[in-house]
Amino acid sequence: MPGNFDGIKNRKFGIEIEMTGITRCEAAKAIKKVLGGDIDHVGGTYDKYTVGDDKGRKWQIVFDSSIYARKKNGDLASDYYKVELNSPVLEYEDFDLLQNVIRALRKTGAITGPDYDCGTHIHIDASDYTPQQIRNLVNLWSSKEDFLWDALQVSSARSNYCKKINRTFVYQLNQKKPKTLDKISDLWYAETSNSRYNHYNPTRYHALNLHSFFQHGHYEIRACNASLHAGEVKAQVLLALAISNAAVTKKYCSPAVSHSDNMRYSFRVFLLNLGFIGDEFKNYRAHLLKHLSGNIAWRHPEDAIAQRERLKAEREAARNERVRPVSQYTDEFGETHDEEQTAPVDDLSGSFGEDESAVTMNM
Repeated sequence: MPGNFDGIKNRKFGIEIEMTGITRCEAAKAIKKVLGGDIDHVGGTYDKYTVGDDKGRKWQIVFDSSIYARKKNGDLASDYYKVELNSPVLEYEDFDLLQNVIRALRKTGAITGPDYDCGTHIHIDASDYTPQQIRNLVNLWSSKEDFLWDALQVSSARSNYCKKINRTFVYQLNQKKPKTLDKISDLWYAETSNSRYNHYNPTRYHALNLHSFFQHGHYEIRACNASLHAGEVKAQVLLALAISNAAVTKKYCSPAVSHSDNMRYSFRVFLLNLGFIGDEFKNYRAHLLKHLSGNIAWRHPEDAIAQRERLKAEREAARNERVRPVSQYTDEFGETHDEEQTAPVDDLSGSFGEDESAVTMNM
């Protein structure tokens, strides 16, 4: 991969996808067809099912109370239809497996999206992050959060579980420039009196969730609406990995909020700067840009209009040049040959060979 983008493919991640339309038991049976391992119904508070894969990892199907349960035909459904897929820790090479799991769930009848209050949560390993890299992550997210909101179509229905970043936290982080993760943690939890060690600490409900980082060493991106389109899900994960890579490799990221009157162009440039370059990422750029309006090729739309007019004028000029009468072309001596000056057909003396040669050269 060109540039300093190797980290996109070298960082571990995990994913949670909420859905309904099928029961947890049906979901477990669906992913077993892909993973090949045995189903273990663990039960408990989250009515957990686990399914093993060929690397010995456990994929989980669990209950999530926030899901608006429906059957595939739209009828109201019981809590058995509140389904969440939890992947194990994955690597870049596992994308094909993840996508096949998603396809199997969709084929079985699973449905998802903001209409069912379903989201996708992406976890990025950050166990090696330095305080500066966490600051870069926060600043990068803060500066592009409005862009991300539009590109990812964050639903207002999920506002209780997916809040924008706390601007006071961003301000304090950049004013104080803490040198330790503990100091950053103090700033993060300042917005609540709840114990930071509580799993359901309210700070976890930000689109960029650092609560999970301070407790478990990985942060969470909660901004994505749930999807069972395998390509779209991969695009969401790649975006999260690319943001992580930028936070790690950039010396400094500014918290200044970005604005644009041509969101489609600006977000495309953002993606290219993150490493979404070339045919390898073509489809994933398309997924991430499909909800944005504007001109993708020109920063200022009026420049595109002016360019179209210039090209149109050039085409018309070229067309006129091609159809100009032969009699208007000049010979090598600069003389114009009008039809009235051409020798009569029956006059074969003198200049015939010269005229024929001149016309031939200029055609």
